[in-house]
Amino acid sequence: MEITFLVIYSVILGLVAPYVIGKSLQYGELVPSSSALVGGSILWAIFTWIGLSYEQVWIWVIVMLAMPACLFAATFWLTKKRNALDTSELDRIRHSATTGASKKVEYLS
Repeated sequence: MEITFLVIYSVILGLVAPYVIGKSLQYGELVPSSSALVGGSILWAIFTWIGLSYEQVWIWVIVMLAMPACLFAATFWLTKKRNALDTSELDRIRHSATTGASKKVEYLS
């Protein structure tokens, strides 16, 4: 039952995320809510394993505050990583285009 609350909360975070952090073409629409759900589930499992009860308020407060943090961290990291990969791929394409053009000129000479 408690996991259901985490799923609902992660869906709400995923719906609100594009308005808070802005929509990005660098990741899919399900990435924010799924990263929040994964982070919250891992924390929930860890806190349950160390002995926190579901009736204690601290497990709820920590997990509910950590889930948006996981969402923001995952989306910012993914955006940064995708931008770096796009830049390196564009540089590779530009380099191959310039070397390919010079080889074509050599054949014509």
